Amino acid sequence: MMGTSLLILIFTIISIVFSLDDPLCVVKSCPQNTKCRVIQDCTQNKACTLTAECLESPPKFSHVGVCRFGDPILEMTNSTLDDTRCGPGLPCPSGTYCNTELMDTYATCCRSDPAQPVKPGNCPVVTDSDAGFCVDTCSNDGDCRHNDKCCQAGCSKRCLMPQVEDPCVKKTCIIGKYCQRPSMPRCQGPGQCWEIGDCVPCPFIRNCQLKCSQGFSTDTRGCPVCQCKVVTRRPVPGNGLTTHWQHGGEINPWQNMIWWQILNKK
Repeated sequence: MMGTSLLILIFTIISIVFSLDDPLCVVKSCPQNTKCRVIQDCTQNKACTLTAECLESPPKFSHVGVCRFGDPILEMTNSTLDDTRCGPGLPCPSGTYCNTELMDTYATCCRSDPAQPVKPGNCPVVTDSDAGFCVDTCSNDGDCRHNDKCCQAGCSKRCLMPQVEDPCVKKTCIIGKYCQRPSMPRCQGPGQCWEIGDCVPCPFIRNCQLKCSQGFSTDTRGCPVCQCKVVTRRPVPGNGLTTHWQHGGEINPWQNMIWWQILNKK
């Protein structure tokens, strides 16, 4: 019973996802025995426009499934509908993007996500830019896979991983806990997962026989590890008769006795 319900839920989700038709096709309202495709019309003596056409059969030279989102935009080439090519000097029309994932074969203009979603995160600052390849490979965040965002990168737009703000920069956790940073694994075990910015309990040190009077060393998270703090010693000028030593970190009691005998020997 649960398996059937799960299949129904998956089918419903898939139906919702694929029911987001192109706005031009919604207005066109093609019959059921036809397929609506967006075509770039450049026949008039004016700027090219996008129109929706109801096709009874798929175009011979069109490829479906090559776009991250949407279908390729069609254009009339030698009296035959074909995918619209794009690249440097061949920009795609507004509301589309240039899909370059199959650039070894060809690059084509694809219809952009009409919902224009805004994914979380901020676009990274891009310092490198290929001035010889000024081609927008996305139009909005919906054209990018997974969590990637459509970002301005020099002279063009492309899909990039967003920057995740690190809340730990402005947060301090109490002793015995560390702040969950974006770069850290979120889960320590089943049912032990944390959100970025949470104060997570440090793991318990097991079977540690050390007795550290100055405390344990800490790892990169700030959690104690089974290792005493590093011993550091530097001489401090005294009254000319004796020399005192200032200690930092862990001090072994046996070392204390030896240093006391050496420094106070008459």
